[in-house]
Amino acid sequence: MPTPAPRTRAVGRAARVVGRCAAVAAVAALAAPEAAAQLAPVPVVPPPVLDTIVDDFRTAVQAARPALLGIAAGTFGVLAVIEIALSAIVWTLRESGPDRILSALVLKLAWLAFAFGLIASFGVWFPPIIDGFLAAGQTVAPGVVSPGDVLGLGVQLSTSMVNGFFDGVSLIDLSFSLMATAILVALAAFFVELMYAVIAAALVVVIVESFIALAAGALVLGFAAFRGTANLADRFVAYVFNLGIRLFSLFLLVGVGYNVAQTWLPLVSGGSSDVTAALTVLGGSLTFTLLVVVIPYKVSTLLTRDLTVGFERALSSV
Repeated sequence: MPTPAPRTRAVGRAARVVGRCAAVAAVAALAAPEAAAQLAPVPVVPPPVLDTIVDDFRTAVQAARPALLGIAAGTFGVLAVIEIALSAIVWTLRESGPDRILSALVLKLAWLAFAFGLIASFGVWFPPIIDGFLAAGQTVAPGVVSPGDVLGLGVQLSTSMVNGFFDGVSLIDLSFSLMATAILVALAAFFVELMYAVIAAALVVVIVESFIALAAGALVLGFAAFRGTANLADRFVAYVFNLGIRLFSLFLLVGVGYNVAQTWLPLVSGGSSDVTAALTVLGGSLTFTLLVVVIPYKVSTLLTRDLTVGFERALSSV
């Protein structure tokens, strides 16, 4: 059998080498996206702990509201009888005529019917008041910002501050001044995260407070039938508007501040060893926190300080 020529054998070896290289290149091309995905920075998303707290309280309060309204209706009936009996005694002692007694009784019954109507149609009046103020605050900034979103932004800012600083640092650059700067950046990142946790907690507190207020209101409206306890119902109505204005102010500030704070991420993600950007973001976060903590309380308190429906005054006047 004739042996292949040397040139033919060389061509065959070259073809095999090229084929192996092509196979390796194909495998590398297929593995490249996976490797790139593994090396690419993954955004830090904290577990939805705060949003879960809000949802759990909302579900629990909504489930308990029918039973509370039933208790309120029963309490209202008992106190309404006491109020009418007390009024009858007062009318008798004043020696009022039949016409005066009849007109006073009609006014009394009309006011009691109005108060009982608030219990019977509780879901039509008070939850929409709070939800309406909240929605008005959210319309200022696009998108709905939840406590989990705020906490996630704080985590993202603080981790970006640390990662952005150490991305531009190597072991060769280690020095006393660099270590001091690293400590400052770490402290700034910690306090930024702490302040955003405070802002998120403020949101959770006011939202859950609104749920508890509605649950308590479903109960205390039953005391609106008697002049001695009607002030509880007056305070509840004023409290609902106080909470609504506080939610409006809070979500307005958080919505605008959330969008502003997102523009700070490029400042701390540039890989610079300068501490200026970290301290600047720290100052902005402190200002944001003070706005959220101070303004909603002051606005709601000033606007609802003397607000009253007049349950007690109306019952005592007839």
